[in-house]
Amino acid sequence: MESEIEFGEVQSERPRVALRPDRDDSFVVQACGQLKPNQLPIFVDLDVMRDTEAHAVTNTSVELGGVLLGYQSHDEEGQPFVVIAESLRAEHYQATRGSFKFTHDTWTDISRRRERMHPKLRMVGWYHTHPGWGIFLSDMDLFICDNFFSGLLDVALVIDPRQQTRGWFQWNAKKQTEKLGGFYLTTHRHRSSELKYFGQIYSGATMQDYDPRYSEPSLNRGDTTVQLIERGGTPQWVGLGMLAVQGIVLLLLAWKILLADQVPANLASDQQSGGSTAAAVETEAARAKVYQEILQAMLAQNGTSPDLPKMFADTKLENEQLDSSIRSHISRIGQLESQLEQQNKLVDLMTADKASRGERIAKLEAETSRLLALNKPASSSTNSLESNTDVPSWLNLDSIWTWIGGALVLLLFLAGITWMLTSGKNRPGRRISSVEKQLAPDLLPEIEPKLKSTL
Repeated sequence: MESEIEFGEVQSERPRVALRPDRDDSFVVQACGQLKPNQLPIFVDLDVMRDTEAHAVTNTSVELGGVLLGYQSHDEEGQPFVVIAESLRAEHYQATRGSFKFTHDTWTDISRRRERMHPKLRMVGWYHTHPGWGIFLSDMDLFICDNFFSGLLDVALVIDPRQQTRGWFQWNAKKQTEKLGGFYLTTHRHRSSELKYFGQIYSGATMQDYDPRYSEPSLNRGDTTVQLIERGGTPQWVGLGMLAVQGIVLLLLAWKILLADQVPANLASDQQSGGSTAAAVETEAARAKVYQEILQAMLAQNGTSPDLPKMFADTKLENEQLDSSIRSHISRIGQLESQLEQQNKLVDLMTADKASRGERIAKLEAETSRLLALNKPASSSTNSLESNTDVPSWLNLDSIWTWIGGALVLLLFLAGITWMLTSGKNRPGRRISSVEKQLAPDLLPEIEPKLKSTL
């Protein structure tokens, strides 16, 4: 976000002491969701909540947002609470499917409208949508909270119009954002039945009647006529049927009046053509008389004349609300179909990966079998040679080398002995044995001096 963006009053104000709405008899309060113990109580005006929900479904392809106006107070016991009495939609913003940014023009426009329309209220938080992403605060959301709504009692609202969920966030003692379990819905005491109905909706209950969450409330709230919806009374289709019958009767009466001016001319022509049209006119007159009697009977049964324009306007509003609810459900169905398509793609990828791994395993098994087949003949031939050749054990290769080594050692040993014997007989200075003296007595006189000289 651009550094030059300013977001107005960020200085902290000391909360005032005020009476909580749930302790004020002029208001009725309905708890929505599952409230956590010791959480910050947030009291949201019913019309403000409906306005934010209606804003959320105007465009589910990008994120939308705005600011929340009200006041932050303490009760008589010193416990803080927040009251949200108004909301202002952001008209100038930068948004994508996954992000929402306030701009300088956004803040300028919001400040101007707040000063003009609600000068006594201050900004106590902001809201934005996550179409299809769920309820959480992204990094950009935390940036906005840190820089523009960093007050201890400032709050944030996230709405997912596709999943039809919402969640509130506050600052905790560690200066970290924390999701609340629920909030309080409040309005004037004369709208208690309406408040109970919407409280069940925002708490996640399944409603059988039409869902008017996304119908925008009247801008002029002081002149708004509230039509309460009571359960257990006359079914809605009965009232719609009665309105349809009354509308048909009124159309027939108007048609009858228009025909009254044309009857004389038609009668003249009918007389010339044989009087067939006169019979038709009499039939229509009788039918109109019957419709008139039925209408009179219905009016007599109700006791008063119904305000048909108002009933028509109410019926039109209900039809618009039904259309809005249908669009919401269609959007939800589209989201579910998209999720199912993504899951099917993931299953296909996993199946393809499994098949690829199977092919690789099959190739490895084939290669292993081929290598085993190549090694098997050599080993088998060697085994067959060793097993089938009838060769004595002493003729084995190891035995032959053993015999050769032994023979060499024996030859060396005999050669040594022979050398010793041979060298011993020819060695000078040895003593002449008696045998030699006997064998060569004539030579002794010649040999002994030489031996002595040599020695």
